[in-house]
Amino acid sequence: MKPATFAASVLFSTSAVADFALQQPIDCVLGQTCYVQQFLDHISGAGVSDFRCSSMSYNGHKGTDFGLISLVQQAEGVNVLAAADGIVRGLRDGMDDILWSTIRPMSQAANVAMASS
Repeated sequence: MKPATFAASVLFSTSAVADFALQQPIDCVLGQTCYVQQFLDHISGAGVSDFRCSSMSYNGHKGTDFGLISLVQQAEGVNVLAAADGIVRGLRDGMDDILWSTIRPMSQAANVAMASS
């Protein structure tokens, strides 16, 4: 590949990456009506580390979990939104919403409502 062709392809691919952005995938106001419960675990195998090198995750966690401020919100329902344009390739629905205190370990939880004491 000639240097000019390589430079053009690098500029093109950098621009395409710069245009990509994810949106918040839940219809709430972060920090007011919802919060981030847990982030993706960036360490494979034993150990836990979120993107900030902190422990706001659990071993093997593969996503970002959002929590609601109240069980009233849960009962009323909160819309789940597309984080980006594209095609939905998978869906998980129809699972009961339950209180976190009834599930152990956390890695087996799905559609969980957290209640503060």
